[in-house]
Amino acid sequence: MTAGLFRDFFTVVTPGSYYTVAALFQFFGASLIVLRWAALVTGLGILLITLTVGRGVMVWPFAAAAGLLTTVWGWFLVTPNFYSLEAALLSLAALACYVHGSPSARWLVLAGIATGLAALTKQNVGAYTAAGLFITIWASRLFDREHDVRGRLKMSARF
Repeated sequence: MTAGLFRDFFTVVTPGSYYTVAALFQFFGASLIVLRWAALVTGLGILLITLTVGRGVMVWPFAAAAGLLTTVWGWFLVTPNFYSLEAALLSLAALACYVHGSPSARWLVLAGIATGLAALTKQNVGAYTAAGLFITIWASRLFDREHDVRGRLKMSARF
């Protein structure tokens, strides 16, 4: 009876990618080609978000190089459970939301949702994303013209 309670303990990852695969199979049918297309779309999303975020902080050739280096991860070689790629996409989406509109509450909430979904997919990536964004929120205080601790607390709460 108690053995069934902890049956997912040994899978090591949270169930977000399993839900994604189940939803894809529900909509498109249970086939390996569905997962290959999903991996292609996920990999292209990683490439585009990396290129977009990189373009905001560096010149075009370096941003393009950063985006193209994401293809080295082998996102074209998919396994039936591609949790690392999905977590990377969601982590980069959280970063893109923060970089795009960090003072705005809407963008911080979207960054928090993407971070939560990354944690639902792969817990360590979600934890690192959350820690990285919290550090970024508070470390960016070094570059403020005015010290606004209350504003940083509000940003952290929205995230």
